[in-house]
Amino acid sequence: MDAYGDFLQALGPSATPAYTCTSANVVAATPCTTSIARCLLRPPLLTLFPPRAFCLYAALEATRCALFNTLRAVPMHAIVLNVSVFYHLGTFAEYLHHLTANAAFRRELAIAPRTAVAGAAVDASPAAVLMAVLATGPAVVESTTVVEFAHLGRCRIGAGSVLRCVGVIAVEVVQQAH
Repeated sequence: MDAYGDFLQALGPSATPAYTCTSANVVAATPCTTSIARCLLRPPLLTLFPPRAFCLYAALEATRCALFNTLRAVPMHAIVLNVSVFYHLGTFAEYLHHLTANAAFRRELAIAPRTAVAGAAVDASPAAVLMAVLATGPAVVESTTVVEFAHLGRCRIGAGSVLRCVGVIAVEVVQQAH
């Protein structure tokens, strides 16, 4: 069963039972030995569409026939949804890109470059994101870096790094730590 090929066609204003014999979208089928087309064809349609023309796959045709007869009189209404966007965050590179360089992503999710940052001075690049950071010493955070839920002492965090749930007390260079 699929939405368009099996039941949406019955809802259209010009719906006819002709689609019930279409098997282009069928992956596997059982050949039909009896005609089920009579369930949906009423004269004069019976002369336009011979019963044998609809006898391709028994179970599929029976289901389509029942759906057609049930749905053909139902008024169809549609709700137009807002355009959606899919962001894949499956790799560190994608994560870093979306959080530090993708302005649309940051705006849509209301991600600020600095959220809940407290304590001593943190010299962070505008292309770095710090969330829930306590700084107890001067810290330098380079671009395209994400620091989350961290305690930073006197340190320098290199570009392209992700630090999460860590305490960095006195380290000179932490570069591309993932």
